[in-house]
Formats: sequence, structure tokens, C-alpha cells
Amino acid sequence: MTLTIELAPELEAQLREAARQRELDAVEYVRQLLERELPSPMLTARQLLALPPEQRAAHLAAAAQDAAPLYTQDLDLPEAQRELTALTALDGQTFGIKQA
Repeated sequence: MTLTIELAPELEAQLREAARQRELDAVEYVRQLLERELPSPMLTARQLLALPPEQRAAHLAAAAQDAAPLYTQDLDLPEAQRELTALTALDGQTFGIKQA
């Protein structure tokens, strides 16, 4: 796909400088930005493990960022209604486990 975007001169200069600092041309830098910012496709565990470590880390970081709002919403629910955080103790609750 070819995409043409009109940029203000200041933004173009900023883009070129950021690309130069990474020793990339502007097109490659923008491609990497898009790959990092667009939603990642769902991968199977086997596909995820087959990725190079830096790509695997990027996928996992994106998934964690996407899940954070859901996790926070789950913590706001009464304990008995939680689905995502039922097995965690991050909010300091004991989850009905009796201490000896």
C-alpha cells in the first residue's frame, strides 16, 4: 500500500530528525511507528513463541496495555463478580482465604 500524507514543514523536520537519530530513512521510521501503534493481530501461543524476542515483547506489551482498562474495571466490581482478577491479590483482599 502506498500512502501520501501532507505534513507541516515543522512536523516533517521532526520526523526526519527522529528517523536520522535511529539511522533509518523517514519511510522506514513511519512504518515502524505504525506497526508499533496499530492493534496487534491475535496470535496463538505457538506463533508468539516463534517471534524474535523484541517482537514478542512488543506484542505482549501491546496486549497488556489493551487489557489494563478491563483489569481496572474488574477491580471495581465486588469480589464475587470479578472475572479477570479473581485469582490475584493486587488489591489487598484475601479472597476468602482463611489465615491460620
